Amino acid sequence: MEFLEQHPLYVVAIIGSVVWLGIFFFMLGIERRVKKLERTKARL
Repeated sequence: MEFLEQHPLYVVAIIGSVVWLGIFFFMLGIERRVKKLERTKARL
Protein backbone atom coordinates (compact mmCIF):
# COMPACT_ATOMS: atom_id res chain seq x y z
CA MET A 1 0.00 0.00 0.00
CA GLU A 2 2.93 2.33 0.50
CA PHE A 3 3.56 2.33 -3.25
CA LEU A 4 0.02 3.49 -3.99
CA GLU A 5 0.22 6.18 -1.31
CA GLN A 6 3.35 7.58 -2.94
CA HIS A 7 1.98 7.35 -6.50
CA PRO A 8 -1.61 8.62 -6.52
CA LEU A 9 -1.63 8.82 -10.32
CA TYR A 10 -1.62 5.01 -10.47
CA VAL A 11 -4.68 4.92 -8.23
CA VAL A 12 -6.50 7.29 -10.59
CA ALA A 13 -5.43 5.20 -13.60
CA ILE A 14 -6.64 1.97 -11.98
CA ILE A 15 -10.00 3.45 -11.01
CA GLY A 16 -10.43 4.94 -14.48
CA SER A 17 -9.61 1.61 -16.10
CA VAL A 18 -12.14 -0.21 -13.94
CA VAL A 19 -14.83 2.34 -14.78
CA TRP A 20 -14.13 2.11 -18.54
CA LEU A 21 -14.15 -1.69 -18.41
CA GLY A 22 -17.49 -1.59 -16.63
CA ILE A 23 -18.93 0.72 -19.29
CA PHE A 24 -17.54 -1.52 -22.04
CA PHE A 25 -19.12 -4.70 -20.65
CA PHE A 26 -22.40 -2.88 -19.95
CA MET A 27 -22.52 -1.74 -23.59
CA LEU A 28 -21.75 -5.29 -24.78
CA GLY A 29 -24.71 -6.56 -22.79
CA ILE A 30 -27.00 -3.90 -24.24
CA GLU A 31 -25.81 -4.72 -27.76
CA ARG A 32 -26.61 -8.41 -27.27
CA ARG A 33 -30.10 -7.59 -26.00
CA VAL A 34 -30.78 -5.25 -28.92
CA LYS A 35 -29.63 -7.88 -31.44
CA LYS A 36 -31.90 -10.44 -29.81
CA LEU A 37 -34.85 -8.05 -29.98
CA GLU A 38 -34.08 -7.24 -33.63
CA ARG A 39 -34.03 -10.95 -34.50
CA THR A 40 -37.32 -11.47 -32.65
CA LYS A 41 -38.92 -8.50 -34.41
CA ALA A 42 -37.70 -9.69 -37.83
CA ARG A 43 -39.49 -13.03 -37.33
CA LEU A 44 -42.86 -11.35 -36.74
